[in-house]
Amino acid sequence: MSRPTGRWGRRPLTAAGVVVAACGLLAGCGGSSTSATTTTTVPPTTTTTALTPAQQSQLQPKLLTVADFPSGWTLDTAPNAVSTTGAPKCVGNLVLAKGSPYRASAAFVGPSSSLAAVIQTVAPFPSGTTAKVAKSLKAGFLACNGATLQLGGGQSAKLATGPVVIGPTGTGGFAAEMIISDGNQHEYLYVFMGIKGDLGTLLVWRSVDKSSALFAATAAKALAKL
Repeated sequence: MSRPTGRWGRRPLTAAGVVVAACGLLAGCGGSSTSATTTTTVPPTTTTTALTPAQQSQLQPKLLTVADFPSGWTLDTAPNAVSTTGAPKCVGNLVLAKGSPYRASAAFVGPSSSLAAVIQTVAPFPSGTTAKVAKSLKAGFLACNGATLQLGGGQSAKLATGPVVIGPTGTGGFAAEMIISDGNQHEYLYVFMGIKGDLGTLLVWRSVDKSSALFAATAAKALAKL
């Protein structure tokens, strides 16, 4: 399998590059450890704009920080660290917190030896709709099960999705996984949506290790911040 170039060059799977958009969706692409958070409004999804002061004060304290991760993790400060360009809707909709009027996101990357990365998005939803939105996002993610990704050059990768149990998700939340396979090479995406009232916290986590223990611990911290 060919390796991608640019910021994603250190990833083991080209397949994952297609799933999470080459040079974009899941951090881990050479960002620095300086403080940075991406804040966007919806729509449009291609423009990054600052939240209002009130929105910023509402969401910023609910984002994870480097202190919530093990030693060696850093913020990914690249301009496209949370880009969804080229990503399938079943993944991109989670990062965008589809159904929310505005959101705040942050991307983190693990040590170079781990090849792990995560995007967190925190967003409010119209009153009384959060569980319904979560149900739709979960269904969309699970619908990617069995899909085939064309990688170019005649190569392709298979996607397998399914629910996982990692601990509390709040009322109506969920957790699930995606296994990206190209022959005997595999990469994993774990996703989580935690809910508290009309607020949701969403994680999209990339790993080459099927163990979800750190993902589960981080999801619990994210939910506790809501």
